[in-house]
Amino acid sequence: MSKLNTIISRVVTDEQFRSSFLTDPVKACEGYDLSDAEIAELKSINLVEISAVNAELEERLSKSFINLPQLGEDEEMGHSDLHTSHDNDHNSSW
Repeated sequence: MSKLNTIISRVVTDEQFRSSFLTDPVKACEGYDLSDAEIAELKSINLVEISAVNAELEERLSKSFINLPQLGEDEEMGHSDLHTSHDNDHNSSW
């Protein structure tokens, strides 16, 4: 993965880094040892678009957790199925 892809991924996933990046992209990326061409590309990134991508990602993630069953519900369902299956096996052998 290129340095710029790594930076963009971090901007989208790391809230503190994103804040620094939105304030001063070049300063936020000082530790990445970027070439002049990479710095020029960095400066050309549309910061509004980055914010929009982040908002969309957060929305998708929050929606993906809406319909997850509670942990206790899964365990209860699994145990009742096991008991039913076990009881049926036991009754069929009599």
